[in-house]
Amino acid sequence: MERHQRDNECFSVVIDPKHLRIGFAILALGVVASFGSCQSQSPVLPPPPLKLVPESTMVRILVDVHLLESARAGNVVLGDSIPLKTHAKALFARHGVTDSAVRVSLRYYVQDADRGKALYSKVLEKLQSYK
Repeated sequence: MERHQRDNECFSVVIDPKHLRIGFAILALGVVASFGSCQSQSPVLPPPPLKLVPESTMVRILVDVHLLESARAGNVVLGDSIPLKTHAKALFARHGVTDSAVRVSLRYYVQDADRGKALYSKVLEKLQSYK
């Protein structure tokens, strides 16, 4: 049953209790369903690549890469005319890996936030030990 009053634009609506219960039931069902979908689900991580660089080697490589990057000026290392790419290739060869293996391995390690954080914590710890 509705009553409209045109003079002051006031509306009064009477809602049937049966419809109110149905509305609350739908609302409660929506709230319960949303709680179920908000549970934290661990993401499905891909398997390690075939040529995964071991974490300990990856830490040493990243430390060397950061040291190399800190010494560069443009495309060369300070005080040297050899291009940066040549230094990087020599760095990877010294560790017995290819640049593609490092790239794929780094992508794998940082796909999981905890694993990536642990890896870089070790890198930072090693870099700070050089002070």
